[in-house]
This record gives sequence, structure tokens and C-alpha cells, in this order.
Amino acid sequence: MTFIFWFLTLLIIYCYFGYPFLLMVAARFIRHIPRSVKYEPTVSIVLSVWNEEDVIKRKIKNLLSLKYPAEKIEILIASDGSTDRTNEIIRQFIDPRVQMVESPRRRGKMAALNELVAKA
Repeated sequence: MTFIFWFLTLLIIYCYFGYPFLLMVAARFIRHIPRSVKYEPTVSIVLSVWNEEDVIKRKIKNLLSLKYPAEKIEILIASDGSTDRTNEIIRQFIDPRVQMVESPRRRGKMAALNELVAKA
């Protein structure tokens, strides 16, 4: 019984002190050489909107101001049967990164997102 007690006590001490110490020692001897290649994948941002005239302009401006290469980003917006000025506001953006898919009737968020993902 005393063997189990001391074994478990030493195991707990190892978890709190021994393992971090071993990691610190290993980090000094094993150096990670960072890659010099910068990987920037193309990114598609998909938005499903419905009657968002209050915020859509700010949202698109924010997405266009992201610090990411412009040629590697696309913004796909599905207007799901909007009845306010949302579609007009989106059309004001002439940037080729912003693309709109307009639906005349409301189909639901998931149907709009599925259509955008297929387009991306």
C-alpha cells in the first residue's frame, strides 16, 4: 500500500514539475527552424443577409479593409428576399471582390449559404 502511495505522489510531482522541466530542457537543445515561405490561401467570405440595410454598408467596408491580399479574397453575399434597400446598397460596391446572389423570395439562411458555398 505504501508503494502505491509513493508512486502516485511521485507521479503528481512529475506532472507539475518534472514534465515542464523536461520540456524546458528539450526546448534548449531542439530548435525549430521557421519556414521562410508565406502561405496565403484564397479566402471566400459568405454572408446570408435579409433586410440588413442598417449594417450591410459598414460590414462590406470592414471586409474590404482587411489586411489580406486583395486578389486572394472574395466576398459572396446572398440577399435572401430582402424587402428593404439591402440589394441597392450591395450593388453600390463596384469592387470585383464583392459578388451578390439575389433571391426574389425568402428561402432561408441555410439554402442561401449552400448556394454561396457551391459558388465559392
